[in-house]
Amino acid sequence: MDLPSLREEAWMCLQGCAGQLCSFLYLVPPERKMCALTSTRQAVTPGSKPINTDRTRDWVTATEILISLDRLNTFGDEFFKDPKVLRSYFYAISDFSVGGRCKCNGHASDCMTNEEGRLVCACEHNTAGVDCEHCAPFYQDRPWARATADSANQCVRCNCNGLADECVFDAEQYRSTGSGGRCVGCRKNTAGPHCERCRENFFRSLPQQSCQNCKCNAMGSVSLQCDPEGVCMCWPGVSGVKCDICKSGFHSLGPGGCRPCQCDNRGSVGVCSPEDGRCYCKTNVEGQSCNRCKPGSFNLQLENPEGCKKCFCFGHSLACTSSNQYMAIDITSDFLEDPDGWKGVFSGGHEQSLIWKEGEVYLLPYREENGFYKAPGRTTNIHFL
Repeated sequence: MDLPSLREEAWMCLQGCAGQLCSFLYLVPPERKMCALTSTRQAVTPGSKPINTDRTRDWVTATEILISLDRLNTFGDEFFKDPKVLRSYFYAISDFSVGGRCKCNGHASDCMTNEEGRLVCACEHNTAGVDCEHCAPFYQDRPWARATADSANQCVRCNCNGLADECVFDAEQYRSTGSGGRCVGCRKNTAGPHCERCRENFFRSLPQQSCQNCKCNAMGSVSLQCDPEGVCMCWPGVSGVKCDICKSGFHSLGPGGCRPCQCDNRGSVGVCSPEDGRCYCKTNVEGQSCNRCKPGSFNLQLENPEGCKKCFCFGHSLACTSSNQYMAIDITSDFLEDPDGWKGVFSGGHEQSLIWKEGEVYLLPYREENGFYKAPGRTTNIHFL
């Protein structure tokens, strides 16, 4: 601060004293009196003139004092330039005392000695520090400021809903919400600037309830965060409150959810096993997906409760396959006699009568050719293997 402006401002502060008692050029005190400069404190007494600017507040916060005696009041004798007369004037300091008090930024009225023997402020207004220069712990809801004659500017307690014992001042939060206290170390699984909500992956239905772990299944859930009722969001094919079981028709819960069953509806019963995807096959069906007939059976069909038909090779073979040249049709015959006119036909087109004997029917071989049974005329062109 430049000296002229400092003198001008300090001189304005001295107007509170009774009369003009001080000068920065020389002292001509009419009587012994003191003039004090008063910095802002908690209570300003009537008639006092507090120093309310940073410039004068810094000026009275002195750590060293320099006294400069650089001009005598010679009452005009210097114009005569008489050495003897000028040597009769002297500088003299008869009494000098410096008093002071703690600088407490307006947040204390008294000082006290700390454990180190140093004078410190007895801070009020929820402030702390040697000079009450910052807010006390857990009183960080608004920024610290010096007290003034108009406002104590006391620090405000943080609102942590009783769930934290520490907070810090967050300037950005203060600008956006008007509350700058951000709680640190929220307890009981809470989070947020005021410990007002559950921390990540926890939930509660009502504010007065305790926060509970969502416990969403990591493989079956889209997110480990559940809704306020504790219900997790599942991947397709997954169900359950915690997304921990496969839906019907799905199996093998893993990363990304469950896989769809691969069972062939023609040969399977119900849905696959939700654990490993194994299909439950009909009686005459086999395979991982129940998609093929067991040996000795053929013609896998959805409508067949056994899945496939047993082969009918009259005891000559256990193996057979389906043929796309034939279709299934029901023909009733007891084969005890031949009232309908069944015939035997060989591959070369030669027909021969069947031999009926003791409830069995025979087609005798003809030139080593394969033979077939030919149905009666009412079912002409329907052949059976």
